[in-house]
Amino acid sequence: MKEFIISVKAKDCIDLPDKLNLILKEVEKNNKVLIIKNFLTNSQINCILEETKKVLSKMRPGKKDYSKLCSNFYHMEKNTKDDDQKRINNNEPLRPRNQRVFKLLPWHDYNNKFINLIKKISVFRNQIGKRNKNYGLDINQGYFNFVQVIQYQPDLGYISKHNDKHFYDRYKISSPFEMLVMLSTRGKEYHKGGLFVEINSKKIDLEKLIKKGDIVVYNVKNNHGVEKIAEKNSTTNYGPRKNSKLLNGRISLLVTPYLISKTLNKKSIDPSKFKSWIH
Repeated sequence: MKEFIISVKAKDCIDLPDKLNLILKEVEKNNKVLIIKNFLTNSQINCILEETKKVLSKMRPGKKDYSKLCSNFYHMEKNTKDDDQKRINNNEPLRPRNQRVFKLLPWHDYNNKFINLIKKISVFRNQIGKRNKNYGLDINQGYFNFVQVIQYQPDLGYISKHNDKHFYDRYKISSPFEMLVMLSTRGKEYHKGGLFVEINSKKIDLEKLIKKGDIVVYNVKNNHGVEKIAEKNSTTNYGPRKNSKLLNGRISLLVTPYLISKTLNKKSIDPSKFKSWIH
């Protein structure tokens, strides 16, 4: 397994772009997974989780319309018949899954700690993706970033083997890499299941090597997924908590760039309405 992994401490690469670029060249050339250790502190992780809990406590589940500069929201993502048909129509593989996704959007107010943290993650993601520093931060470049916190609830959460090439192609995201920020640790917040990736037909259990605060970088063409999450006593009396208001189980974060022309309407493209990490 180690032949497919490069692990480096955040302090040894964040402010050393030449070193990071050399590492990324090896990751891409030899199709490896990059793990960046200790990118976030516990305080920073808690800051993200607290903003997510606000959405969970105040909102009912359900998708909303970005083009109307909607409120933050969360929803369940599952492979319904409609979802399956949409993927078939787009010549995309089916994606069985059960995940709760929180959307924290850039046209709302947040505290400065959270805003600066999302900027930090965005700039580093752009460095990983070999993009302009302000990609997704400056809406004049055609993209806007928003935060997705993904929860895999105990005894429910999973996503089957898939890759992200179709999504990157559809939204014209020009990077070979996906960057995932871990907000939980197997063995603490949950006890079974978790992230895997397939390289050269070998299935690699990445959760053995990562903990909350770490970053995982992998090629979007590689198949990956999340094995079903379970707590230590997953068969005890309470059973699956489908409507739970708990932010538990496996949790990760993506800062996702979306193509403005496919997401927002002309009336909503107003920099003055973007109050947080967008400028």
